[in-house]
Amino acid sequence: MNRPESIAFVVAGQPDPPLQRVPSRRTRQIRERGREGPWIEPWVSQPSRSYNQLLKSLRVHAVACAASPTRPAAHRLLSVYSVGSVQEFAVTEALPALAEFANLAGAVIGREVVERTEAGRGRDRIAAIIRQQSFGPVFQPIVDLRRDEIVGYEALTRFTDGANPEVVFVAAAAVGLGPNLEMATLQAALAAAVALPQSAWLNLNATPELILAGDPLRILLAGSQPAHCAGGN
Repeated sequence: MNRPESIAFVVAGQPDPPLQRVPSRRTRQIRERGREGPWIEPWVSQPSRSYNQLLKSLRVHAVACAASPTRPAAHRLLSVYSVGSVQEFAVTEALPALAEFANLAGAVIGREVVERTEAGRGRDRIAAIIRQQSFGPVFQPIVDLRRDEIVGYEALTRFTDGANPEVVFVAAAAVGLGPNLEMATLQAALAAAVALPQSAWLNLNATPELILAGDPLRILLAGSQPAHCAGGN
């Protein structure tokens, strides 16, 4: 199944509008059509499309598209919209130039676009994990071997999809959501720790960045219920 892609518009004389989502069905159509080379098509108002109002306000009549061969069409598509009295034959004559420009744009900014796209998807994934709480705490016993007795527990995080926790936390830090994910998982651990023996202490893991931030972690620990919560590392 094709995932929805994003499309960015540049409008002469206006600030750049925000990225707009392209529905999955439209993504599939563009991908398939792009394999056949540049094309033009009349623009038809379709209220269901997220970018419909923008194009309607510009009085668009036709659209010419060219896919860059460096990546799949849904990832590399250059579109030019004709407005006002521009005739379709004029747009048709511009197709070769449009294809050349698409190739050039793909070579010049292609890698950066991919990196930004992947970063955006990574951020969306981490945000969804936090929002849906797709994780849970597990408590690893810490045993005093001399007494053969559990004296504490280390709080660890496991993700619902089975992903490696270290990889997920690194990915979260890479997209700027590291502290958010840490705080969410620590809060879940503290909430679940109320079921642990009160005589045992609890070890929490936190990054230096979160510890040095001070207030967020301090407020979280101050509001925690377990009296046996000893701190973190």
